[in-house]
Amino acid sequence: MCENVAMGFGPLKAAVGWFNEISLQFVEPMDDDEMTALLAEQAELQEKIDAGNDWELDRKTEIALDALCCPYK
Repeated sequence: MCENVAMGFGPLKAAVGWFNEISLQFVEPMDDDEMTALLAEQAELQEKIDAGNDWELDRKTEIALDALCCPYK
């Protein structure tokens, strides 16, 4: 059951991870079109993450697992 809880948060964790990956790409040289595309994708991800307050995803996972008496790694 504990694995199911962690897997349930998987898509949200992936969105936060991809947001962070995009942030790292801004230090690389790129043309205006590439920059615009990255900014648009990052903005879309930020809206999704903000809507669910998923910046605190690790804490949410910990709370859910604790409520189910599952060990949290």
